[in-house]
Amino acid sequence: MPPARGESCSTSGRAAAPRVLPGSLARRPNPPGQPRGETLAPGALPGGGFAREAARRASAAALSALLALGSAAPPAWAAAAPPRGPPSPPAAAPAPPGVPAEFPPLAELRPAAYTRTKLKNGLVVYLFEDHEVPLLRGTLVFRGGSRVEPAGLTGVTQLMAAVQRSGGSEGHPGARLEEALDELAARVETNTSESATSVGFECLPEDRGRVLPLFFEVATAPAFPEDKLGLVQTQALDSIAHRNDSAGGIPARELRKLLYGPLSPYARLASAASVKAVTRGDLVAYHDAWQRPDLAYLGIVGDFDAREMRAEVEALFGPWRPAEGQPRAPPKVPPAPVPYLAPGAAPGAGPAKRAAPPSDPAPIYLVNKPGAATATVAFGELGVRVTDRDAASLDVANTMLSSFGGRLFTEVRSKRGLAYSVSGRWNMEATYDGTFVVTASSDRPAQLIARAQEVLQGLVDEVPPREEVERAKGQALNSFAFNFSSVPAQMARVVSYDLYGLPPDFLTKVQRDIQRVTPESVHRAVRAHLHLSRQPIVVVGDAAKIRKDLEALGRPIVPLRPE
Repeated sequence: MPPARGESCSTSGRAAAPRVLPGSLARRPNPPGQPRGETLAPGALPGGGFAREAARRASAAALSALLALGSAAPPAWAAAAPPRGPPSPPAAAPAPPGVPAEFPPLAELRPAAYTRTKLKNGLVVYLFEDHEVPLLRGTLVFRGGSRVEPAGLTGVTQLMAAVQRSGGSEGHPGARLEEALDELAARVETNTSESATSVGFECLPEDRGRVLPLFFEVATAPAFPEDKLGLVQTQALDSIAHRNDSAGGIPARELRKLLYGPLSPYARLASAASVKAVTRGDLVAYHDAWQRPDLAYLGIVGDFDAREMRAEVEALFGPWRPAEGQPRAPPKVPPAPVPYLAPGAAPGAGPAKRAAPPSDPAPIYLVNKPGAATATVAFGELGVRVTDRDAASLDVANTMLSSFGGRLFTEVRSKRGLAYSVSGRWNMEATYDGTFVVTASSDRPAQLIARAQEVLQGLVDEVPPREEVERAKGQALNSFAFNFSSVPAQMARVVSYDLYGLPPDFLTKVQRDIQRVTPESVHRAVRAHLHLSRQPIVVVGDAAKIRKDLEALGRPIVPLRPE
């Protein structure tokens, strides 16, 4: 706390839990096992409040009979039977069936049915019936997130979310909330990201009459006790003091600051000063301004009847209004230009106020870590949004570069042994320009950078082979099935699209766009969005060992001290 850039902050009264916010808006869905927030509640519930006995124990009599049968002497006829010669050889195992030459067409992917209702107070409600598992999950997502934090209070969103959960509600403060949830083997959790905050829950369907009111209290009437704020601040300060102990996270963090600007909401980091400055009044002010019904989306999925659940939601959430003293109209999320120039700063402002000025070639920013056996590397540039006309072609290029057997994997790792893992991809965002970033670790960082850039330049210079493009398209299209792997994942996607202003059929459009990708469109997109000489490079390692080789790359070397 605060987490590294790109991670979300998730809190519970006991320990950090899986993120509750809707997940990634990456053009191609994440593989199974990596939802990036697609499920809206934690997985397994703690304790065994709803566990059932798996099987009955065998009776003593039955066990005795079984043992008796197993130890009985052979019958007389068996003992007296004459020998019949050597045993016959065992029969040959049947040959395995051949692989079919043809397969039936795959069934059409059908999204889960759901209802969408907007209450009079502005709250949007999504209800997804899912009777396969006797569970109830839900999340209440609010526009805002760390993007709207006041100047000088970077980190207040994460502090607010942590104390909102650990401090409980006015009706069930702290330990009382824990006891009530533990009794039901239920969970209520909070979460934050750049664009949203959320409160989530999970329980058994029969307990919803008790859990939903607790969930509502935490979301709308948190207690925010001073002692919990002090504890969370202490934890945050300790995290800040040690966030550069490991070199692994430094390059990507520092690269984002170079690309977006250190004060950009997409790159700024909480400092000891900003964390210490937060008061209980700041938590209340953020909550009251940004957690209100007309900024919220409620999604519930599980074993219930939609009509009954709608009536319960309307009865509980319908009377909810913005906090006293708040304006009738909700606040608007302010724009944050990319790259970011601090308000009032002149166009020629120094690096403390703005993103790294463009240069050709861009520098290598070297973070000295004496004694480091390997160096970690990140380089890249600003990219595109998920709605960009080149997004589908760049998504296919991602697969060509970084999948198992992709160009970077093959040339950097398999053939040269310069890195155990290497990745290069366009990370696309919904509401602002994303990034193209290459990351790797190596004991020969200069050679790694040179070879990786040669591979990327090859994609810039030549139209890729059709077979390679079709293979990458196939991987992307075949993975679309994972978008429908669970009803909670589908709910997460639907709520995300509404939150970010994307059309409900956005996923279908992405699928169609990828089907239309050609080698020529990949080549055009890469040429338009890849400028290797202008990409700043961040290297973290032992400068005494690696600086000379880095200088041979022909770029300026700029010492960098991470925040």
